[in-house]
Amino acid sequence: MSLQYLKSQRGQKLIVDNYLFEKYANAKNDPFTSYWRCQDRQICKQKLTLTNGQYDASSIQHDHADHSSIIAQTLNKEKLKNAVLEQPSKGMKRVYDEVVRKQVASSRNPDETVANLPTFKEYGRTMHRVKSSLLTKDPKNLADMQLTGDWIETINKQQFVAINDGTSQRIVVFSTNDFAQRLANSEMIFADGTFKSVPKLFAQLYTFHAKYDEQMITLAYCLLPNKSAATYER
Repeated sequence: MSLQYLKSQRGQKLIVDNYLFEKYANAKNDPFTSYWRCQDRQICKQKLTLTNGQYDASSIQHDHADHSSIIAQTLNKEKLKNAVLEQPSKGMKRVYDEVVRKQVASSRNPDETVANLPTFKEYGRTMHRVKSSLLTKDPKNLADMQLTGDWIETINKQQFVAINDGTSQRIVVFSTNDFAQRLANSEMIFADGTFKSVPKLFAQLYTFHAKYDEQMITLAYCLLPNKSAATYER
């Protein structure tokens, strides 16, 4: 018999025929025996004994609906968390959409699957918290900042850091070789700077734009340590 458990904030719950059981005691003189009861114990008195990974549920009769929906929702949330852990450099909305598509594609009942998935609005904050737990602490200054791994590549594994110059007065420019070439070949270039939407430790985000296929696209993102003329000349 293969036991199936569901993780919860109160510990593991045992899944038996789509019903959830909580452990309420261990046997005093037998380390291999534990006692479990239906999680809806206020309305359901069903219990079972687990010994050496075995139990007998043949006599159990619940008088309420099973927990299949709760189980599906919890398992789906666990899959979303695991997807974040496996792909921390991806945007959380993209990770969410990929999990949803995969779940729906493998489901016999897509509508029910979608109903048991939390919306991104409901679960996005939790996904961001999971991602934050993986991140290193913010550097105290620009000299301590390290750019490595997935953080210097696009989702297509192209080099994305074009310039990483200086230490305490650091300038970082994000652009691909293709974008840099488009920028160099553009007849007209537009530039814009902002002091509001900029990461900590930097003073300004400066962007370069050009027209491509009748659309204005951003071809370079520049993080600047200040707004001095010397920095612009660099």
